[in-house]
Amino acid sequence: MFKKWFLLLVFTSTFFFSFGQDLKFGDKAPEINPEEWFYTEDYFENISKPTLTIVDFWFTHCAPCVATIPDFNQIKAKYPFIKVISITFDDKEKVEEFSKKVALTYPVGIDSERKIISAFGVHGYPTTFIINEEGRIVWEGYPVGIQKKLEKILKNQNKLIPKEFQDQTNNILRQSNQESYSFSLKPHDIGMGASSSTNLTGTEAILLNKNLKDILFRYFGITSARIHSSDLNIEQAYDVKLNMSKPEVDGKNSLTLLKYNLLKELDIHLQGRDVEDNYYNLIILDNSKLVKSDDKFFGEGIYRNEYWKARGAKLNDIKNFIENYYNKLVELKTEDNTRYNFTLPIHNWEALISELKITYGIEMEQASGKMIVYDILKN
Repeated sequence: MFKKWFLLLVFTSTFFFSFGQDLKFGDKAPEINPEEWFYTEDYFENISKPTLTIVDFWFTHCAPCVATIPDFNQIKAKYPFIKVISITFDDKEKVEEFSKKVALTYPVGIDSERKIISAFGVHGYPTTFIINEEGRIVWEGYPVGIQKKLEKILKNQNKLIPKEFQDQTNNILRQSNQESYSFSLKPHDIGMGASSSTNLTGTEAILLNKNLKDILFRYFGITSARIHSSDLNIEQAYDVKLNMSKPEVDGKNSLTLLKYNLLKELDIHLQGRDVEDNYYNLIILDNSKLVKSDDKFFGEGIYRNEYWKARGAKLNDIKNFIENYYNKLVELKTEDNTRYNFTLPIHNWEALISELKITYGIEMEQASGKMIVYDILKN
C-alpha cells in the first residue's frame, strides 16, 4: 500500500531534510524580488494575472532539486494560468552554464544574499510553495510528485481555473486519471558529479545519477562482488522516472513496475549461477559488543571518504557493505534481524577486519565453496 512507501534519504545526495518552517498554510507569502532574473523572455508580461504561483527553492548541485525540474517544465506547459518561478542562491553565470545541460523553461531568480530564502524560512532544498492569487500559501513542502499535488488543488478548488482555460484544464485532469503509468530511462548527461538522489513515493519513483551497479543492488539485491560478468558498463549512471496515476497501483506493484521497466528499458536479463570461489564467513564472537540501535530507520553515509556509517543496520547490511565496497564475497553464519549502529573504514581491508573484531566482536573467517553470482546479459 502507499503508506508502506517512504521517502528514501540518500546521504550521497546534496540534500538537507528540513523544510521552510517559518511560514505555513494560509500565511501571506513574502515579496519575491530577486537581485535579477535568468530566462524571463517576457514571461511575466504574458502571465500577468495568474491564479496560482509556484515558487521552487533549489540550487544547481542539488540532485533532488534537479530531479524535479522536468515536473515544473511540464506544469508551465500544461497550465498557462499558473506562474512557475524558482529561486536560487547560485550566481547567474552558474545557472546559465547549468541551463546548457538541463532545460529550464521558467524564470530563475538569483538570490545570492539569500534575502528571499530567509524570508520564506527555507532551511532545506528543494522546498516548494504554491501561492494563490491573494498571495497566501496554499501548499508547502518537498516537490516530488508536485504535479499530483497541484492536480488535487485544482480539482478541489475549480474556481482557480479561469473560464477560458477550464475545458482545456479539465481535459488534462481527465487524461491524467486515465493513465496507468509512464516510465522513462536515459543515460545521465547533466554532470552532477557525485551528487545523486533516490525518491520513492506511493505514486512516483525518481532516480537521478544512479549507476547500474547501484541500481542492481538497491532493486535486485545483487552486490558488486556477485556480478560475475556484464554486457553493460555497470558504472554508467542513469536518470529514471516512473509515474503512476491510478490509485489501485499500490506500493508493492509500484516497485514491481520499477524493476520490470528497468530490465525492459536496459534490454537485459539477470542470470544467477553457482561458482566455486573463496569467501568469508561473518561470525559473531561476542554479542555484548553489539549495541542495539534506537533509530527508527536505517540510514547510511560515507564521511570524509574514510568511513561508512550505518544507523539501525542489520548484520546483512554489513555483509552487503563488505561485498559492495571491498568486492569480497561474504556469508552470514548467524541470522540476526536486530538493528545496530556501525562505523567502518572503507579503504583499508586490514583496518576493517580489526575494527569488526575489536569493536563489534565479529570475525571474518576465510572459507571456500559454492557461491551464487550473476551475469548481466543483453537480451
